[in-house]
Amino acid sequence: MGQIFSRYFARTETRVVNEEEDTSGLLDAQTDTGATENEENCFQYLKRKFTDIFCCQTADFKRKRLEDEDEHNSDDKAPEINEDIIDDEIQINDTVVEIESLSQRNEEPTVENTDIKISVDYPKPASCSTYLDHPFLTDIPSMNSLTNSLTMVIMRGLPGSGKSTVVRKLKEVFPKACTCSADDYFSSSGVYQFDMTKLKDAHLFSQGKAEELCQKLTNLIIIDNTNVKRWEMAPYFRTASQHRYTIIIVEPRTPWKFNVDELVLKNTHSVDGAVIKARAKDWQEVQPNYYGWFLNPADTSLLLEFGDSWLEKCLSNKEFFEDFSKYSNRYNLRSMHNFYSREGMSRSSWDKCHCTARFVKKGDTVESSEEVDMLGLASNLHITGLVITPRTFGARVQLTPRQLSVYSQNDNELELIGVSPKPRSPARPRAQADTPSCASLSDAISACRPSIAVDNLEHLQAPALGRRAHITLGCAEGVRPVQTGLDQLQVLREQPVTTIDIPGGTLAGFGGGRWLVSMDKGVAVQGVFSGSY
Repeated sequence: MGQIFSRYFARTETRVVNEEEDTSGLLDAQTDTGATENEENCFQYLKRKFTDIFCCQTADFKRKRLEDEDEHNSDDKAPEINEDIIDDEIQINDTVVEIESLSQRNEEPTVENTDIKISVDYPKPASCSTYLDHPFLTDIPSMNSLTNSLTMVIMRGLPGSGKSTVVRKLKEVFPKACTCSADDYFSSSGVYQFDMTKLKDAHLFSQGKAEELCQKLTNLIIIDNTNVKRWEMAPYFRTASQHRYTIIIVEPRTPWKFNVDELVLKNTHSVDGAVIKARAKDWQEVQPNYYGWFLNPADTSLLLEFGDSWLEKCLSNKEFFEDFSKYSNRYNLRSMHNFYSREGMSRSSWDKCHCTARFVKKGDTVESSEEVDMLGLASNLHITGLVITPRTFGARVQLTPRQLSVYSQNDNELELIGVSPKPRSPARPRAQADTPSCASLSDAISACRPSIAVDNLEHLQAPALGRRAHITLGCAEGVRPVQTGLDQLQVLREQPVTTIDIPGGTLAGFGGGRWLVSMDKGVAVQGVFSGSY
């Protein structure tokens, strides 16, 4: 054993020989035994080597250890109160509003001063990859909108295109969201077993679940199917419209979403390449009737009340009352209040106001990149005035530069004199909207959170475009809502013949029963950019 230890320590002799050793303990031991180094026995040799390796430390190391112990002991003392730091903390607390404004831009807020640097953590949206940069996953107001409104997200995409990845991220960001999928029909205890003969039953199952969730006024419903053709989505369009939901169609943004070879490799259900190729060939571009910004039922209700209150204020003016009575053939306040209605509008617009960005012409299958990028984005619509004519009652909207990037209305359109607008087909009785299978309007309003607020309008500058932008509040009997924009353009082209100051604004008359209300303070209301299907 002694020989083994000797050979081991002989190899380490070179490593320790140059160290500045504190061997006082070893010298004391040698003195006590009365033996010299040359005469030490085996036990003494092993003891000396063991001490060299594991116990002896340099003087510098001992000194550093003592300094560390002194520093540690000083930390145990009660800290002294630094008045400067207290002042800095108060100043930091005063910057909460600034931090919140930074969070709206999805930036990392940091508060700094000459003494300290503090990083503030706050809830942020889940990180998104390049292919998950949808506004409802990255923009905080848009994310809040999906939580506070009634929204149906309809996914569409070929197997392996990344559709399920978007759905998983939606479920991660919105834990209370509910999903409807035909695949769920074939899944049992986590095992997926597809049966082609039961495909129709699977889609009926998915549609029935969507109907049930709408009846319960679930804020966010996700339809997770391939939806290659428009008719596959039509049942969901009808259900969403009946229950006052805003529809957002979402496609994956992956570059391989139509690459059959990549799709075969990436799809999780081992769908055959021939099947994917056939589905890709059948793919149909789906466009809405129009694009625009859509309000939720709660904001719609408050905006309509806001318009009614201004109409009542205008009717309290004698000159306006007489002019309105002449062109409406109404002679008492109650009948005048009921002159405009929303009965002639489409079902989807009865209880949900919107501001149109672009009408999609028949056969038009192209959507701009700006429209694609903005789908699902929530932004404020700034209402600066009201236009009142014998045919329509509308709110004038001033769009922001970003909103104008997707605005494509004809601001120079002229109405042909002597040609009456095409009358709208009689609408179905409104009472059918509140059938036993549909939640009541009051319940739908309660399920949403309003965003409408007073807008000082000081930050707005009148743009050259967007003069036709409006929200239709009501129409006279037999008048189509599209007439509201034409009436607004006509009024804005002319000079008023009379101007009257009223509480909160100015009332300008243009003759022929046409009036423009300019408000001292407008309102801002949130709208989600999407399409009407």
